[in-house]
Amino acid sequence: MDTARKAPVDAHRISADPIGDVLVELRGITGLTGRPLPRKRLHTLGAVYEEHGPGGAEIYIRDAFDDNKSVQTGLLHALAIVRSHPAVVRNRTVGRYIFKTLDTIVNAEGGTGDE
Repeated sequence: MDTARKAPVDAHRISADPIGDVLVELRGITGLTGRPLPRKRLHTLGAVYEEHGPGGAEIYIRDAFDDNKSVQTGLLHALAIVRSHPAVVRNRTVGRYIFKTLDTIVNAEGGTGDE
């Protein structure tokens, strides 16, 4: 019997549904749940993410959501989750859709939405 320990596997790299994994991680982020988020600013955030990437999105979050530190912190957490998933980083259009619909995603109940 082989008792050697194996290195941990990065689940993000082998998942059959990497976008679904992101959605699950985004659910329930503190500071974003149970409150309406400003849709226009989320749409702009999505557009900034698509055009300028995660760095541009971070700058936008820090500026546009400076009036609400709780939401700003939650959005920065969401951005960190998105940044940790190569499938989304490589496809900024998916990132745009995630940020545009973030208010719905963070308040969703279980599943990945494709049941």
